[in-house]
Amino acid sequence: MMQKALRVFLATLAALCAPVAGHAGLEICNFTGEAKHIALGYKGDKDWTSEGWWRVKSGGCSMIVTGDLTRRYYYYHVASRSGLFAAEDYFFCTAQSVFTIAGDTDCENRGYDRTAFREIDTGKTATEYTLTLRADGRDVRPDQPEADPALNVSNENTVNGEVLRADFAPGAFGKPIEIDALFQGCELENGDAYCSFHSNGHKYRADYEGSTPAHILAALEQMPLLSRVQIRGDQVARKGREAAIVLRYAAPIAEDAPFSDLRRAFQGDWIAVNDKESAITVRGSEIHVRYETEFRTTRFMDFAEHCPGATATGPKLLQSTVDEKEPKCYLVTRADRELELLPVGGGQTLRFRRP
Repeated sequence: MMQKALRVFLATLAALCAPVAGHAGLEICNFTGEAKHIALGYKGDKDWTSEGWWRVKSGGCSMIVTGDLTRRYYYYHVASRSGLFAAEDYFFCTAQSVFTIAGDTDCENRGYDRTAFREIDTGKTATEYTLTLRADGRDVRPDQPEADPALNVSNENTVNGEVLRADFAPGAFGKPIEIDALFQGCELENGDAYCSFHSNGHKYRADYEGSTPAHILAALEQMPLLSRVQIRGDQVARKGREAAIVLRYAAPIAEDAPFSDLRRAFQGDWIAVNDKESAITVRGSEIHVRYETEFRTTRFMDFAEHCPGATATGPKLLQSTVDEKEPKCYLVTRADRELELLPVGGGQTLRFRRP
């Protein structure tokens, strides 16, 4: 469960990053649901110049050019975990780390990358300009970015019977989704804070630095692990079996999910019968694999009556890593004080016992 102090810190940070009226320059605001890194290109005094990178958190803004604008045209490139960016036919040199590069030609021979940018036309007389990045691909200049209707979450949207709502429209941040899922909890991992869900072997993450309203995340912190819940929101990025989402609705489902008793029986620590150095911890819908006490990998866990190639009757365990397209399937022959898993298609039976 996340600390209250973390929520206060993130809220304060978002307030500090909010756009401030009256500051001249080129400002980029980010309402995409994930952090972005910005590179900028422009015509310098003698040659074309490119610079980067500025990090702009989701829901925040960054002043890329300070002071009154002296140019009409600028060019920008957006890099992020999702890799989604609609570039145009304007090319500049870039580097992986922080850079300032004079000249926009012969990039590769000079040890740089040749990267496609997109044009910004600030107008003939503008001294300031705010570009707002949106998940739907529309990069717009609102008069007040903080009043963007996609982020208009009413203060009256509070927890009501544990049904959590926000009033932004479907598709405001990305592809609309509606999923019957199991709650995986809220956690801090490698510096990233998020609440997550599992559904059909896929993981969905609502990041604290994203655009999910704070009151929804705060209420989710109180929800028990493996609660069955209907979620609605927008998918803003995907990599393999993991997706970043912005939540606008979450409601507990009264009926148990299929195989709920079996799923609960799997929870906890297990040691391999034939190798005491090999161990797993099952938490929610995830299997954390260790060997000689060192963490090795995390596998997503689901259950089904059937899987490809299976002829034996009985519940099947489906497990996969975030990058695997097809899950591995096992017939569950025992799940009490011991786990006994028979690989579908042949192979050695896996046996675990409680430590």
